[in-house]
Amino acid sequence: MKILFLTHTYPYPLDDGVRLHVYYLLKYLALDNEIALLSLSDAPVGDEGREAILKLGVRSAEVVVHPIMKSPWDRLLNCLFDPVPFFVRQFQSPAFGQSIKRALAGQTVDVIHADYLSLAIYLDAFAGRPAVAFPHDAVSLLFERSLRRETGILRRFYQSLQFRKILRFEIERLPLFKSVAVVSEVDRQYLLRRLPGLKIAVVTNGVDTEYFMPQPDREAAEPTILFRGVMNFFPNHDAALYFYKEIFPKIRVRQPGARFIAAGKNPDPMWRRLAQNDPGLRVTGYVEDMREIMAQAWVVACPMRAASGIQNKVLEPMAMGKAIVATPLATEGLRLTDGQHVMLAQDPEAFAQKVLALLADAQLRRQLGDRAREHVLSHHHWRSNAVIFNKLYKEAASF
Repeated sequence: MKILFLTHTYPYPLDDGVRLHVYYLLKYLALDNEIALLSLSDAPVGDEGREAILKLGVRSAEVVVHPIMKSPWDRLLNCLFDPVPFFVRQFQSPAFGQSIKRALAGQTVDVIHADYLSLAIYLDAFAGRPAVAFPHDAVSLLFERSLRRETGILRRFYQSLQFRKILRFEIERLPLFKSVAVVSEVDRQYLLRRLPGLKIAVVTNGVDTEYFMPQPDREAAEPTILFRGVMNFFPNHDAALYFYKEIFPKIRVRQPGARFIAAGKNPDPMWRRLAQNDPGLRVTGYVEDMREIMAQAWVVACPMRAASGIQNKVLEPMAMGKAIVATPLATEGLRLTDGQHVMLAQDPEAFAQKVLALLADAQLRRQLGDRAREHVLSHHHWRSNAVIFNKLYKEAASF
């Protein structure tokens, strides 16, 4: 099939979950389809980035540079006067809309893939062509959960308005697609309660299990706990700070030499200040190859308190055979068993106790990690995702 594949961010480098999912989806979709990629990007994409995508077998990779609105003033104006949610308006570019129209006018396209909810703003440019939406998560669910965690009055007011706008946007726009896909059954059920009868498929996240391989001989000398994630994303910032402030001190009472690594791009400056005054805390910022950091960890912590979808921060360390302690929310949709694939804990005391048990027992860490990798090998391969999307494309094009 001939697919026009639209993304709100260029799928390279592979430094966040959305880019990872798009990159591997393109890799396997390109085996059976002719794909023209059209991406927004807040910065120009160099030759290395273009070549990385073309090597996958994608026919063309066009980029429209669009600086993303980020200022508090833009957020305030959106909050007061704009019915469209800010995270959608951020990605609205007249040039991108024109590029969609040119692509559809200049070639035969069987189906359009709109990756991420923000691209539903371009439906008018689709000219009635069959389209499949892949918002990844139920975005309103993520905002609803983040709102529960927010304590500041002004931020709660802002989050509340944005949540209602996003929910309205989902309800208005998603039914206009031939079909919709999300990464977990939890997200699917959440949307179906608001959009009964909508055709929604589940396409879970995958892992490159040949890239993320166990490296047991590279554990750090001292007990090391890792949290990884894009650090300016509120749920990740909240989870890392929750661990450092409420869980890590309980661990240090029993393991004074324990270290905590918060790894991921764009940490708030406060993290740097904390690390300057605490030799047990390391804040990495951007990491080119996350495997090096994960290999050092004795335990990977995922204490998410606001999340939706499937967490790559869980799947990738599972593929590397790492022992993981997580909140139940972090493993939602993954069909994992507490004590078999991961250890689950809800409150700080229980979380700390499970981390301590793993730090004290290398054999327990290996057993948990081995079973985790086996689960990923059985249930989370990118090729199976492409099979599901190929079916959705064919059904959409046949209407």
